[in-house]
Amino acid sequence: MTKFILVKHGHTDYESVQNRGFKGQGLDFASLTEKKIKQVEDISYDERFIGSNKLISSPCTNAMQTAAIISEKHNLSINVELDLHDFIPDLKFNYTDRKLYADNYQAARQQMKDDKKYHNIQHESIYDIEIRTLNVLKQYLIYNKVIVVTHDPVMFSLTNRKYRPCDIAELEYDEKQIEKMLIR
Repeated sequence: MTKFILVKHGHTDYESVQNRGFKGQGLDFASLTEKKIKQVEDISYDERFIGSNKLISSPCTNAMQTAAIISEKHNLSINVELDLHDFIPDLKFNYTDRKLYADNYQAARQQMKDDKKYHNIQHESIYDIEIRTLNVLKQYLIYNKVIVVTHDPVMFSLTNRKYRPCDIAELEYDEKQIEKMLIR
């Protein structure tokens, strides 16, 4: 059984990337706000991280910054996992702002309530996020405790709960549980 300590990245400053005209995946370059970095530093001392064997992170800047702060406190290297990325609100990667992200994420959450395995041709479904996330976690079942720095949609896909910046959730899985969840 592996304990996964999921952490939502710290508060993000999207204004800096939007002012530069970035859109689509360019919004993933947004970093943490200077003011809120202290919040990440504070949670890096959380007792739930003690004894962790591994630290994995989304490749998005806000998650990597959060992971770097936690990594420093716990002397853990960071494995970057591409499939821990944020929700994709436009599968053509042309979205221009966070409003489309928010609107399509709400639609995806509603679709999950109606039909868990629903697939959408315009945006990623919660089910798709869950499958890609479980496939990542499956690779780390050889460890006792793994810190996972990621995004609200990834955490929501596993817990059906919404998260704020720096929120933490604990989950435990073994290989049989993950395989069963992947087959459904």
